[in-house]
Amino acid sequence: MDKAIHQSLLEDVLSAARRVGMDQSKLAEVAGLAPETLSRSKKRRSMEVQTLAALAQAAGLELTVQHPQRRPEFQRQTAPAIPSRESKKSADLPLSNPRWGLSWSSRSPKPEALVRNALKKGNYAPVLQAVLEYGSPFVQKQLEALHATGELKPSTESGAALEKMLRNIEKGIRRAQA
Repeated sequence: MDKAIHQSLLEDVLSAARRVGMDQSKLAEVAGLAPETLSRSKKRRSMEVQTLAALAQAAGLELTVQHPQRRPEFQRQTAPAIPSRESKKSADLPLSNPRWGLSWSSRSPKPEALVRNALKKGNYAPVLQAVLEYGSPFVQKQLEALHATGELKPSTESGAALEKMLRNIEKGIRRAQA
């Protein structure tokens, strides 16, 4: 990378400030910084995150870190990967990895098939990984599809156990995020 990431972000901040009619000196003032600090920051190889965040806020922006964009229904929920008793080595592997045993013939299986196979297996580790990888709403939707097609009966012991397992996983994720 030719340009330091802070320089690229700073250019975005300066551009946003110009769009709202602020020059560099006004931006620095609103951010509570000396104009020289901003000027020097443009030339340095690094920059304090607090300084960049203050400048961004002054320009009407918010400095954030986020996962690369995925299709919304596949957004991963932010929660720590929890190694299971079943396989500590499998934790955090994508469901498409052969270790999970969820895809037999396809090199690039569809998420729907992977999640449904994880649910049919009924083991905690693959279901947890499905929730972490694709999000609880997507996994719940696949469970409902299994019920609708008759592949899994909601009234059976395994259907009720899966519902309970998903509720417990969601509860654990909420606690981990708190």
